[in-house]
Amino acid sequence: MKRIIKAASAVLLIGSLGWYLFANQHDAMQLEDLSPAILAMVICARLAAYLMLVFSTWWATRLLAPNLGVVEYFKVSTNGFALGMVGLPGSCYAVKTVYLKQHHRLRHQDFFVISVVIGLLSLISAGIVASAAALLLHAEGQVLPGWLQVAIAILLVAPLLALVTLDRLLNLAVSTRLADMKSTYQALLREPIRLSGAALAQLARSAFSLLGFGLLFQAVSGTHLLVGGIMDALSTLLRLVYLLPGNIGIYEWGVGALAGWLGASIAAGLVAAALYRLVGVVAITTAALAVRLALRLTRPVST
Repeated sequence: MKRIIKAASAVLLIGSLGWYLFANQHDAMQLEDLSPAILAMVICARLAAYLMLVFSTWWATRLLAPNLGVVEYFKVSTNGFALGMVGLPGSCYAVKTVYLKQHHRLRHQDFFVISVVIGLLSLISAGIVASAAALLLHAEGQVLPGWLQVAIAILLVAPLLALVTLDRLLNLAVSTRLADMKSTYQALLREPIRLSGAALAQLARSAFSLLGFGLLFQAVSGTHLLVGGIMDALSTLLRLVYLLPGNIGIYEWGVGALAGWLGASIAAGLVAAALYRLVGVVAITTAALAVRLALRLTRPVST
């Protein structure tokens, strides 16, 4: 029954997306500034953001799986990414947890804690980047709406408080599994170099993502690059919590709503979000295929 509801929801969201863009073709087709050079920069920034995400998770996971190679984790992550775009919500996470358990004896609860920490770091870094973008816009004389300033503050403060208080919440653990999660979390806290490395990688990811989506939204809507970057930062949660495969439709409508609230056209937000998703799929899939081809070509030939 849940699959039927999710499938119906996806069809409804995609159908409404197509209908809205068809009804607002003028706003949707304003792509005059999307030159090949800009598109290439968007692709590179999108790929760099994904690589920073992979690196941050790999770096933190090596605490409990020291033999895990970065190329190895990249391959597993891209497999999960591809499945997550077409499979059930959570399939991307499931692919990685199953692989790590089978090949590195990493327990599910351990990787869950690492994923939660990485997710919180991702939100915090998005809040930092959005705050910096808001300050730059303010310095240029652009006053942001009050609700947007509050949203940026919440994006920065809420996950930071969650990260700080997570240890205290786990102190209330009564089950063995929660106690194991607490020990994993405390092990991460005792490794400041590993935790700070993951945080810096997430900050770089947010900066690259701001640049990529900001350039794309600027080309589609004609607004300031940093406005698009703030929209991207605020939509980070939509890329962390999946309700549908790839959150298809949900992500696009979320970005479209943000665009409308910021004075741009909803259609421009929908187009930018859809293009950014497509750019991500193409860039990440191409990089994954290139890595696999390079590994095959450099593999020693057995005699």
